[in-house]
Amino acid sequence: MTRRPLCNFFVASCEADGGIYEYSLFDGGDTELIRKIPCENPMHLARDGGKLYAVLRSPFQDSQNSGVAVFDEKSGGKIGGVISTGGAVGCHITAKDGDVYCANYIGGSICRLGEKTVLHEGCGVNKERQSSPHPHSVLLSPDCKQLFTADLGTDTVYAYTRELDLLSSASVPCGSGARHLAFSEDGKYLYCVGEMGGDITVFSWNGTALSPIFTKKLLKSTESVGSGAAIKLSSDGKKLYISERRECEIIALSADGENLAEIWRVPSGGKEPRDLIEVAGGKVLICANQWSGCVSIFSLEGENPTPLSSIAISSPIALL
Repeated sequence: MTRRPLCNFFVASCEADGGIYEYSLFDGGDTELIRKIPCENPMHLARDGGKLYAVLRSPFQDSQNSGVAVFDEKSGGKIGGVISTGGAVGCHITAKDGDVYCANYIGGSICRLGEKTVLHEGCGVNKERQSSPHPHSVLLSPDCKQLFTADLGTDTVYAYTRELDLLSSASVPCGSGARHLAFSEDGKYLYCVGEMGGDITVFSWNGTALSPIFTKKLLKSTESVGSGAAIKLSSDGKKLYISERRECEIIALSADGENLAEIWRVPSGGKEPRDLIEVAGGKVLICANQWSGCVSIFSLEGENPTPLSSIAISSPIALL
């Protein structure tokens, strides 16, 4: 039987001898390794204008700053040298129309690569985890006019212009640890998953100001403290997918504006589910389980996700 290709996807393996692995995905969940693009400790990936961007944890011998390596997406060839993010432990990256933005977790800053760095200020209630700012993600609005960042250290979500001028900020519950963000399809609602609180906070966005509406716990047990990781909007705009690391689950919520209701939750197929993506027109969900060294592939064509296959890869940390 001839296998039918569905799509290609990238996996960042965060190891010194890791890199960016490109796979082809076929119907039935089979995968085939296409190539490996070598780079040291890639933390997150983005693409724009035929270029593939990888933020590297610590690529410089004379500095603790992170850096961004740029590759030709088609050939895999490296373009130029590594560009500093201006801060330590760059953990998230996004790119659009030539502008590249990064979040520096330990550095406490975000940057517009090669142009401007903004240092956050403040702290949170958890002295061990929130003694200083820790920006954890950067996300452009659906119309690509504003940039948003979630700061775990200050329990704050910030809205900036594309030039990194501050427009608005709003808080998540104390100790939640704002981590990753997703927008509703119409751009009116912003969803923030908390790493430390294991929750999701919904904000309204009117183009100039963020306003918190409510926070929903993700775990069924109110006595447990969760550990949210990634949050992604489905291709049809009707669902939110969240990876929950404490229980090693993937959770799907209906995304009807400010109304969130659980649809299903399933085991992630490994330990420390870090990143996830929906592909193949909403037919397949892929999850990177960092600590168990595997990428799990699920069919979304039934009422609940069905495991299809798994890829063994060291420290899978990001998907694209």
